[in-house]
Amino acid sequence: GLWARAVLALSLGFLSYVWAKNRASEWGAAWSTCDLNLSMIAIDGKDLQTTIPALEPPKIIGRTNGKLEILVNVSPSLNLHLFEADNESQQKLVDVAYTSPVAAVAADPSAEDPYGVVLWPAAQVVAAALVRLPHLQGASVLELGAGTGLCSLAAAACGADVLATDYSASALELLHAAIPVNECAFGQQLQVRTQFFDIKGEEPLPPTDILVVADLLYMKSTSVATAKRC
Repeated sequence: GLWARAVLALSLGFLSYVWAKNRASEWGAAWSTCDLNLSMIAIDGKDLQTTIPALEPPKIIGRTNGKLEILVNVSPSLNLHLFEADNESQQKLVDVAYTSPVAAVAADPSAEDPYGVVLWPAAQVVAAALVRLPHLQGASVLELGAGTGLCSLAAAACGADVLATDYSASALELLHAAIPVNECAFGQQLQVRTQFFDIKGEEPLPPTDILVVADLLYMKSTSVATAKRC
């Protein structure tokens, strides 16, 4: 059918890194750069710069048990609560991974990708585009590499039945923590399930109406795997 497969994908790895390194002072500049790049990206023939209005920067609203609670704007009427690793943890993880991602993976292939415990600007843009898709309510949504789960939570908040997948247990734990917080905020149950899934594996993708892929192109291994899968 019409919604047999819709893929939303952005790769803004370096921009995202700059944002993580300088969240307090550099978000405005980073988002301005991101906004300029939107004119090069289109969904259904409409460029994102005209489809998506200006989004508010994420706001840190709490800290608990090594996690930051963040309020993220994805539409004029929709703000989502999200958790990510606290500043100290994410700074260390991102610095190590950004300095030597290939060497780190080669040294320990089972090591978790540290990028998944951080919210990236690409996820906010993809979530904003996702909630504007018609017929999202009641559709099945599969997110690959869900990370902290913003896109999955956004789809669920719009009435979709969501399966959020990642191969990082830490990322899925953060998503699990965010689900009840958003349910309390919205006063309704969100249909979000999680599943361990490695996009670089060989198992087939679960069936879905809408496939969401946000910012998985920052390393060669995930770029190749995403191209094969999607």
